[in-house]
Amino acid sequence: MTQMLRYLKTIDRKVLFLLVIGILLLFNLGRLLIGHYADQQKAILSQQELLARYEEKVRQLPDLKKKIRGLKQGTGAYEKFFFRGPSVDKISSDIQIKLQGMVSDSGLKSESVRPVTRGKKAKKNALYQTIAVKLRLAGTMDQFVDFMTRLYAVDKIFMLENFTLKPHKKEQMKIYLEVKGYYLLQTPDDTGK
Repeated sequence: MTQMLRYLKTIDRKVLFLLVIGILLLFNLGRLLIGHYADQQKAILSQQELLARYEEKVRQLPDLKKKIRGLKQGTGAYEKFFFRGPSVDKISSDIQIKLQGMVSDSGLKSESVRPVTRGKKAKKNALYQTIAVKLRLAGTMDQFVDFMTRLYAVDKIFMLENFTLKPHKKEQMKIYLEVKGYYLLQTPDDTGK
């Protein structure tokens, strides 16, 4: 150690100062190069991870396509149970006609069949929509039971929201019903269905 100090004393101070600065610059340059190398390695690893995720997604793509095809086929099988039409008015008319037919087939007397569409906004992204129809009927209990049987045996989806039965005359009764019909609006690309 003492020899090193003697040797350093023989060297000019300016040269010694420049030598220390050079060594510090080399260390700093080495640190910067190592940091840059580490950043490059991190970037490469993240790119490799993204590539691995992409490859995994690409491998899953055929399975996803099969699932989508199956869902489309399944949806097509259930769509036949919904009323379909180009407008809410047309669908509402179809629902009324269907209900009126069931009322007359069961022997009930129809006093009023009217849809409740006022003030109801259609949901844009909903899978299906509903229209409520209020019916005011008159008839016997047997006729009402026959109507209910027909309502639930029909190939379209109806849901009975509420009903009221009131006695009227000897064997007659007044029947107040609210029935919901389910529908899908036709889009321009499926008007051929």
